[in-house]
Amino acid sequence: MLRINIYHGPPQRRASRGTGAGRISASWFKPRLIRAARLLGIRRGEWSIWLVNDRHMARLHKRTMDKPTTTDVLTFDFRDAPADPLELQTLVCVDAARRQNDGEKNGLYAELLLYMVHSLLHVSGYDDNSGRSAQKMHAREDDILTRLGVGPVYASKHAAAPKTTRFGAKSR
Repeated sequence: MLRINIYHGPPQRRASRGTGAGRISASWFKPRLIRAARLLGIRRGEWSIWLVNDRHMARLHKRTMDKPTTTDVLTFDFRDAPADPLELQTLVCVDAARRQNDGEKNGLYAELLLYMVHSLLHVSGYDDNSGRSAQKMHAREDDILTRLGVGPVYASKHAAAPKTTRFGAKSR
């Protein structure tokens, strides 16, 4: 069984103020994420997702990747081997998602779901380090999002705004 937990705020012991998450409902994401995992052959494990704001993401990005800027998503795979049950921690920046979506709540949820699926694809062997592999990964993201009933999010944003970048990859 795959267990998914979604939290508001950074992963730390003490409570923090303001995550930028607002009233985002975890219940909307969970069934879609379970289905996305199944589409990738993942059926067991635990996935913790943290919804954070720019300030928290920039701090975590600096600490983990030595980059002093915010980013869309950070992925931490704690498995010893890819065949082990999922043990994944994903940090998703709500502020970044708000900047990318069209300002509607459904757009925000689709953008956040894109980031979560992106994280899941990383631990499933996909990468976006080169143009060809990024193209393959983003096509798979849109395929999964379409199967989830959301539709293509990455491709539709890049068709509308070709100079936009996401996940550190250059757009088409």
